[in-house]
Amino acid sequence: LLAGVVPILIVAWSAIVSLIKGGGILPIVIFVVSGLAVGHLFGGPDPDDRTVLALSTATRHPGVALAIAGTSAAGQNKTVLAAVLLYLIVNAIVSIPYVSWRKNQQSRLATAA
Repeated sequence: LLAGVVPILIVAWSAIVSLIKGGGILPIVIFVVSGLAVGHLFGGPDPDDRTVLALSTATRHPGVALAIAGTSAAGQNKTVLAAVLLYLIVNAIVSIPYVSWRKNQQSRLATAA
């Protein structure tokens, strides 16, 4: 996976940097945190379901985003690719505290049981 991602990052790096400089990180962070919160709140009573729904809501589907953008954003493919890659990177980083928190809660529940 890493061998496939590195060339894509190299190709899209300048567009990613321009998105970062243009203030593209904050809306992505807000969107990811909102997705985690909504998925967690509507995940139901099972803690595992809550975690899975939160992570999947925050992640969305990058393949679908690329497919839609490829058909509707003619000539903007590099920018769209950069935006999706930036979203995935920020999502992974922002989701780390949530995943750690959920693991700590699961271990507390296991210890209490």
